[in-house]
Amino acid sequence: MSKYRVLIADDEEGVRDLCSAIAEDEGYEVITASDGLEAIQKIKQTLPDVILLDVRMPEMDGMEVFQRIKEDLIDSPVIFVTAFGSSDLAIDAMKQGAYNYITKPFDIDEIRIVLKKALELRKLTNEVTKLRSGQPDVPDEVELVGTSQVMQDLFKNIGRCAKNDAPILIQGESGTESDQVARTIHRKTFNEKGTFVEISCYEDKESFSSEIDKIKPLIDSTIYIKDIHLLTSECQSILLKKLSETGGFRLITSTTKDVSQKVKESSFNEELFFKIGAVRIMLPNLNERIEDIEELGNFFLQQLNKKYGKNVKGFTSDTLEILKQYNWPGNVNELKNAITHSMISTNNGLITKENLPPFLFAKVIEQKVDPNDIYSGLTLTNAVKRFETNYIKKTLKIHNGNKTKTAQTLGISRRSLFNKMRSYELLDESS
Repeated sequence: MSKYRVLIADDEEGVRDLCSAIAEDEGYEVITASDGLEAIQKIKQTLPDVILLDVRMPEMDGMEVFQRIKEDLIDSPVIFVTAFGSSDLAIDAMKQGAYNYITKPFDIDEIRIVLKKALELRKLTNEVTKLRSGQPDVPDEVELVGTSQVMQDLFKNIGRCAKNDAPILIQGESGTESDQVARTIHRKTFNEKGTFVEISCYEDKESFSSEIDKIKPLIDSTIYIKDIHLLTSECQSILLKKLSETGGFRLITSTTKDVSQKVKESSFNEELFFKIGAVRIMLPNLNERIEDIEELGNFFLQQLNKKYGKNVKGFTSDTLEILKQYNWPGNVNELKNAITHSMISTNNGLITKENLPPFLFAKVIEQKVDPNDIYSGLTLTNAVKRFETNYIKKTLKIHNGNKTKTAQTLGISRRSLFNKMRSYELLDESS
């Protein structure tokens, strides 16, 4: 595998040497330039994967270099380097599609992290380019994404299930990708061959009876029955009879409810439950795998870049923080909808917090407010006032309204106590 190529353009030799050493330690190939004109020449010659560009350089400044490479349709992520307190040009460049900027003096870890993230996005951009040129496709919506522990456990579970033909019941809240899990199991079981038959559940007997006519004993086939909790008792009996009479396929069902609890409540047929649920897979909510949000976001960007003909490369750090703070009651589907909104509303190479749907901000604020916290939503001044009012009232009660003892307990003078009680309108209450 060839090395990633990083071009470092800065008129300060010390900065070039430091950045070069960091990049080489990470295993990247490094090209350097000492001014804007040299940078342009070497960028066109080498087509680097990432460009580290000083804002102020002789011959041609960083902004002009950036404009020139954009005109030449060179889409390598550009990271600007700017002196502390003079970042206006870099910020303007960000608005025009630059990947990021860092300020001098910077530390080694900062450069390492920014380079790594820029190269990850470059990899995604290359995959989109291959897609548009007719080369091998990027993963489609069936692919499950995530490196969190709960997702690794899920992948192991899917692998174990694919080795046998036991009926599987997938349980997870709305938006937790039960359909993708079912298709993944099918693909792993039959090596991407065979027939996948999806059946929807209805409360209406006639509609459901029409659906289950699709159940046939086909070789290398999976029958996937989704939302099985929707079935009425009558429809459950129809399905049980059909499954008892027909075989020769892999059976997978899904539900957003706890069917075992419905069995206990006598609202779900126990015999049917045992027939469909030999193996149960529990899907994690998105708020249990927050560490997967950035990876999921970049995965959706690949799909949406293709769909909308864009080249959005990633998210700003504050945007990612907002995405990670939200509780995601709609799980992965809600995240994809939010990113779709953001993709459509941006004209830049990055999604900023201004591109996010408004409901995200309201929900984040709402989630941070503890309904049992009497200080939630108060300014510091009002919170202090509420605390002092309650504490003075409590101490007065302990001392049966004796203000001298109350002042002693509070560690203030009797006069200060009277002033506070007057301010907090407590004098009438104590008299």
